[in-house]
Amino acid sequence: EGVRAVLTEMQNNPTIESVQLSGARAIGTLYEEVDLDHATKGLAVECLQHISDSMTAALENRILQQHSCFAMYSIMEALRDEPHWLPDEAIVVAIRAAVAALASVSGIPDKDHNTGSWDAMYVRKECMRCLGGCLQARPSVCKTLLRVPGLAQDVWTALETTITNIWDHLHDEDLEETLTLELIAISSFQPLHVALTQTLARWGPTKPAVVRAVADAACDLIRGATARPDSEKSSEIDAAFMVISALDNPRQALASFDFAGKLSACVKANFPNDERLVERCTLTSGFLAHVPPGLPFDPTPSNGHMRGVGGA
Repeated sequence: EGVRAVLTEMQNNPTIESVQLSGARAIGTLYEEVDLDHATKGLAVECLQHISDSMTAALENRILQQHSCFAMYSIMEALRDEPHWLPDEAIVVAIRAAVAALASVSGIPDKDHNTGSWDAMYVRKECMRCLGGCLQARPSVCKTLLRVPGLAQDVWTALETTITNIWDHLHDEDLEETLTLELIAISSFQPLHVALTQTLARWGPTKPAVVRAVADAACDLIRGATARPDSEKSSEIDAAFMVISALDNPRQALASFDFAGKLSACVKANFPNDERLVERCTLTSGFLAHVPPGLPFDPTPSNGHMRGVGGA
């Protein structure tokens, strides 16, 4: 009844942004914290559609974009183990809204000395949380992302913007979390060796915050695959095969190019006395330790041909 009441109020006042903002906040909280009954689960598609519509109508309202993305993520996360409540089409609606919000803040620096810059950072953060959450719950929709013009570049631009605002040799918890979410989002439609290993190699030697974010992203991807029902594992071989396969089994994909070894070597060579990084490196190595026996991870389709993914 709570979600229905909030949604009805939003639907009755579509042009009042304050109602849409408070409604998105309430829906996000309800799906995140309340035990859901069948009626509430059945409203998920309608909620996603309305929140998406309100975002489109108020694209310049960054606070609304931020909280709406989090609300959509909360819906996806709440129903992760019950995918029959959310068809792929509903998830695509959420993804497209998040992509539009991300594009609206492209190029705006983080943590500049104005409120708009901070708002832009949090929009990026929640957009990435939404994208990563949606795609971990339903990797098959990666195919949709491959058809979104410029998305790969927008996400990489967001990643580079975040990294640019991280000081060398220092940690920044706000930006580390944002960076982790960006890496998870990129890993959802780019090969893991591009998203994680190249980021580690390029920025890891001088930025411990990047190293920690890369390690956290790896752990979160493994957790996400472990929590996903077997029925949602993809067996499709198409332009998204490499990415989907890695999302289905990130532990094996990461082990195939010695991610744990590269992470450990980076920490030992550059930050051997950073207890936070040493601890995180150890945790990540533990997550990667239990690789099923058999052949190394091979994302090549059975016909022997590999198609390019995104801009990689």
